[in-house]
Amino acid sequence: MHLASAGMRAGAGWAGDQIRTLGLSKENRKLERERLMQLQMDSWINEIGQLKGSIVKIGQILATYADYCLPAPLASALHQLEADTEPLAWSAIAPHIMHSMHEHRQELIIDHAPLAAASISQVHTATVRADSRVVCLKILYPGIRETLDSDLSMLAIGIGWSLTKKEQERFSQWIVTIREVMAQEFNLQQEADTLNKWGKRLAGDFRYVVPAVEDEFCSKDILAMSFERGVAPHDCTVKKLPQERRNAIAINMLELFFREIFIWGEMQTDPHPGNYRIRIDIKEEDKIVLLDFGSVRKINADLLQPLRDMILSAYHSDRASLLEAVFIVGLLDRSAPIPVQYAFTDVLLGLVEPLNYKTKIAESPGSVPANAIDSQLNYCWAAANLPKRMGKKAVKSAISQYFSFPNADFLLLSRKLAGVYAFIAALDAKFDAGVVLEKILLEASEYTTSHHHL
Repeated sequence: MHLASAGMRAGAGWAGDQIRTLGLSKENRKLERERLMQLQMDSWINEIGQLKGSIVKIGQILATYADYCLPAPLASALHQLEADTEPLAWSAIAPHIMHSMHEHRQELIIDHAPLAAASISQVHTATVRADSRVVCLKILYPGIRETLDSDLSMLAIGIGWSLTKKEQERFSQWIVTIREVMAQEFNLQQEADTLNKWGKRLAGDFRYVVPAVEDEFCSKDILAMSFERGVAPHDCTVKKLPQERRNAIAINMLELFFREIFIWGEMQTDPHPGNYRIRIDIKEEDKIVLLDFGSVRKINADLLQPLRDMILSAYHSDRASLLEAVFIVGLLDRSAPIPVQYAFTDVLLGLVEPLNYKTKIAESPGSVPANAIDSQLNYCWAAANLPKRMGKKAVKSAISQYFSFPNADFLLLSRKLAGVYAFIAALDAKFDAGVVLEKILLEASEYTTSHHHL
C-alpha cells in the first residue's frame, strides 16, 4: 500500500505538472518539466528507500545503466538507492529468528545489534554456547519471498509513467529476467552450496578467505557461517598500508574478477563494499574476505564468449572484432549509424585503458591523461578518474538513442566491473592491469588444456 500510494502520487503529480506548464514557451516548458520530474522521482525513490526487499535491490542494480537508458531525472533519483540501508530493529526480527531456528535457538547467544544490513537481509553475530566460537547469521527479512512479485509490479507502475513506450518495453523485458535473479538470492541453501564450492576452489590460495558453512544453524531463512575477521575496504587501517601492500590487495581483486570470466565462467555479481573485508596480516600476507555468495551466477553461454571477446578485442584495440561482439551481446543494433558505432566502440576502447595504457602512450603520446600515470609508469586508478571520463563521453555522444537496454545478466556483470574498479580506486592502487590479464589468460590456457585431456 505504501508503494502503491507513492507511485500514484508521483504519477498524478506528474500529470498535474504537465498541465501547469502548458502556458510556457517550448524551451522553458521542457526545462520546467525536467525540474518537476526530478522532484517527483526524488520523492518516489525516497519512498522506496525507506522500505526493505527486492525493490530496493532492483533499484540499486538498475542504477548501473540508468544514466544511459533512462530519463535523467529517474537516473539521478535511482542513484540514491546505492547508499547503505538501515537494519530492522531487534524487536522486529527476533521473532522471525526464533521461528526459523526452532530448537537450535537456545544453542546460540545472538548479538541484538546487527553486524551489517542490506536490502533483503541483515547479519548478526552469535556465540555458540557449547564451545564459545563465533558464527554469523545471514537472516532474510520476514515475508520477503512473498513480496517479490508485488514489489516488481509496483516498481513497474511507479516508474512506468516517466518512460517512453520503447523504454517501457525494454524495462518490462528486464523485469522478467531480474525476477529470476532475485529468486536465486532468496535461496539460502543454494548460497550455502556455492560457499562450499568456492571454499574448495580457493582453499589453496592464502590471498582469499571464504567463510565455512555452519550447517547445524542453517534454515530456510537463515544462513549460518563462520565469523571471519577483517575491516572494511575503506577503513583507515587499509588506507595507511604501504603502497605495495595496497597494490597487492587490488591486484588480487582484479585477478579474481578475471578468473571468474576467463576460467570459471561464474561470477559474484554484487560489488557492494559491504560484501568484502580486508584481513590485515602481520606477515604482510593481507587477505580479501569474500562474504556474499547469494549473487553468484553462472555466466550464460550465449554471453560468456562475446563478453570475453569484448574484453580481449578492446585490449588489443581491435575495433572490428569489438563491434561484432557488441552486436552479438545486443548492446547496439547493426542498423545503428556508423558514427554511432564508432562512438560506442570508442567508449569501450577507453574503458580498458588500465590494461593497455602503455601501448596507447607509445602509439599516441598524450592519449592518456598525464595524471593517470606516475613516474614509474604505473597506472593511477584513482587519479585517472576513468569511469567518469568515459561516462561523460558516452552521454555527450548520440549513443543513448541507439543503445539497447542490456539483459539482466549483462547488467549484473557490468555492475561488478564498475565495483571492481571502485574497489581498486579506493585503495589508490597503482599498477599495470595488462600484466594481470596476461597472467590469467595463461592460466586459462593451461586450465583449458588440462580439462581437455581429462
